[in-house]
Amino acid sequence: MARLLDEACLGFCGWRQRATPVDYDGNTYDRELAEILANPDLGANSEERQAMLQRARRLSNGLNIAALVLMFLPALLPVFWRPFCVWAILLLPWIALVALHHYPVIRIFAGSRRRRSAYPQLLVLFFVSPLGLVFANSQLGHLISLKPALTAAILPGVVVALAFVGLVPSIRLNRWLWLFLLVFGVVYSGGALVYADMAQDRSPAEHHWAMVVGKHVSTGKSTTYYFELEPWLGHVVRAQVAVPRWLYNSEDLGSSVDVVSHSGAIGMPWYTVQSGAAGAAHERHQRLGFNLKLTGSQTANATWIRLRCATPDKDRVCL
Repeated sequence: MARLLDEACLGFCGWRQRATPVDYDGNTYDRELAEILANPDLGANSEERQAMLQRARRLSNGLNIAALVLMFLPALLPVFWRPFCVWAILLLPWIALVALHHYPVIRIFAGSRRRRSAYPQLLVLFFVSPLGLVFANSQLGHLISLKPALTAAILPGVVVALAFVGLVPSIRLNRWLWLFLLVFGVVYSGGALVYADMAQDRSPAEHHWAMVVGKHVSTGKSTTYYFELEPWLGHVVRAQVAVPRWLYNSEDLGSSVDVVSHSGAIGMPWYTVQSGAAGAAHERHQRLGFNLKLTGSQTANATWIRLRCATPDKDRVCL
């Protein structure tokens, strides 16, 4: 198994000699460093090439660290700051594209599981930035179906992959990186479209009651709380959805929660799960004859809900 993993890593790096043994003693690192310092395209002499290598390493390390920080930051900051974090996540791959184009010594992926490479690499950024978008979107809500997002993300994903292939010569002859960038482009584009669909949604909310038929906690590097809900729309089967800890503790098996659905700003329906008390307040306002104005931006965060009801003469906060 270890041998197969090593060969897969070597193939992903684009090395054509699959039979090349894995380097355990650093000889490959020294050879790559010598190649970098002897490359005339990187500087007029070895001192300039060494300086470029150091700048490239600092830049790649900074971008990778920034991607890691931004992946968790939206969940830690107040709601007001989350859009800025998402925009920063969206911007990182394009900064990486400029870095790859300006510093030919930087690679998206270099090395293998058992050796280090002399080339700076940005693999962490390209793995983490799509995950950051997924985590940020999970703070807003949940898609009813992934199919519209995947369908809409194919074309922009191909465009993203072609942008990297066209501007970074070291990628063009590596079919593994072509495939990797295509997958990255689709996930990245899908995350961006889903965020736009939820964050910019101003459609009226629809409220549905759903019974909690199951609860469980997933533990590991992080703890996630899940509800299993009975079908709450004709085309939606029993769903497992992640919820905040406070909501998990406040609702028992057999209780009903308020599922708030939206049509989406670009046509990808999504929903949030809120406490039964919020749903009861909504129904109470409807029985009183108020016109409920609830937009996607107001129900984006599952940890709070703000309802505003309109009377013929003025607006007032109901909850």
